[in-house]
Amino acid sequence: MKYDSKYIQKAKAKIDEQKQNFEQLILELEKNSQKNSFEINSEIEKYEKLFFNNLTVVLDEMFTDRKVDKENLETTNPSLELHLLAAGLKSNNAKMDFKNLDINPSNTILKYRSEMEIKMTKAQFEKLSVKFFDSL
Repeated sequence: MKYDSKYIQKAKAKIDEQKQNFEQLILELEKNSQKNSFEINSEIEKYEKLFFNNLTVVLDEMFTDRKVDKENLETTNPSLELHLLAAGLKSNNAKMDFKNLDINPSNTILKYRSEMEIKMTKAQFEKLSVKFFDSL
């Protein structure tokens, strides 16, 4: 399915708003916390994984009707990678699963291997989402 450019821009704005909310929350935590920096960073890492794993699923669901190309797996395919990440997060104990596909992890955006636990960071999500939106 081909998406209307207005829909794509609206979806991108929603994702950007969520990323900004995350940044604001982190700034507030750092500013108002009574904990030391090690404890704060530990808390942030736990929340970051949860937040960006969930945002990965949200982004995939926003474009659930798209065609996911499983043919040309020699090149990086942001749509397929997003789909596989979201599927792993939803049904495979947060592990990447592409055993039945001939995918070389070194050709993917985030370099996840099959059966690797998915722990999305802000930087990883940013990298994937930029490539995904560019591919639409």
